Amino acid sequence: MLREESKWKTHEDASTNAEHRGGAACSCNEAPVMGVERIRALIDTTTAFAQKLVESVQEMMLRLTGVDIGCCPKCGQGTMIVGAPIARAAFDTS
Repeated sequence: MLREESKWKTHEDASTNAEHRGGAACSCNEAPVMGVERIRALIDTTTAFAQKLVESVQEMMLRLTGVDIGCCPKCGQGTMIVGAPIARAAFDTS
């Protein structure tokens, strides 16, 4: 039985070739390294790491989402206090 020709193009046409698009030719293994080097050249990595914040999960969530995870989820006021950890239900293995 003869196989029908696929209507989909393979990924090996000219549009995926870096040289075709005016870019430099490189192997797949070199591309990520070249990207990291380019990023490091564009930003000052010494100040980027020096400004790294040390913050709690609650502070990070407030900064990123604007939601205070320490507030009561029901009324939205006050601060939640951990009274006791909730025990896991027994797992039935039978």
